[in-house]
Amino acid sequence: QRDGSLARLESNGISATTGAGPTDAAFSSNGRFLYALNADGHSISIFQVSAHGALVAIGTTSDVPVGATGLAAR
Repeated sequence: QRDGSLARLESNGISATTGAGPTDAAFSSNGRFLYALNADGHSISIFQVSAHGALVAIGTTSDVPVGATGLAAR
């Protein structure tokens, strides 16, 4: 919303789906990408943030070390 209030982008309230066991998320410093750590799936889901705030899945990394508990984005 232009006034800063939140609004659903999808009627079911689900804007994106990550991998197994998401435990942490971080935006890039420019706010254009969101990264979600999927601890159970040992992966990171990568999303681009559209101009109206929707999350667009653009890829998933694999082979995240077992025991990873957080991430930092830049």
